[in-house]
Amino acid sequence: MTQNEFLSELEACLQGKLEDDVISRHLDSYRQYIGEQVSGGSTEEAVIDSLQSPQLIAKTILSSEEVKEEKEKESVFSRILNRSRNGDAFFSMDTLQNGPVLEKIALVVVVLIAILVVLTLFSAFVRILFWPVVIVSVFCVIWEFVKNGQNNRRQG
Repeated sequence: MTQNEFLSELEACLQGKLEDDVISRHLDSYRQYIGEQVSGGSTEEAVIDSLQSPQLIAKTILSSEEVKEEKEKESVFSRILNRSRNGDAFFSMDTLQNGPVLEKIALVVVVLIAILVVLTLFSAFVRILFWPVVIVSVFCVIWEFVKNGQNNRRQG
């Protein structure tokens, strides 16, 4: 396999899964590595044979890019926490433009709406049952007085 074939296969495996500039950066890195090894006395074919298959390299690149994205998200979260601990503005334009804060705000809003719905349903339920419960309770209390009064008359 030649350098061009190797790089073409690698690019095909990464195409559509990463941004073009990220793909170019990785291809340039492999192009440079192969060039350095050939300059050092190895043949192009030997250098490429020593590398893993383009498909396996693509999988490795994709997983490393995912890890980078996760670390960047953690970094944004760490900056937000550090700002809030230092007394800086928690909701600056920088933090609002980075999605995690917006996601947290959306989650809080959804939870608040759910709580309001539950409370509304509960208050409606209480309003519907309030008077029947009061009437039945008063009836039970009167019934007990009447029963106790009749029992006292029989005993006396």
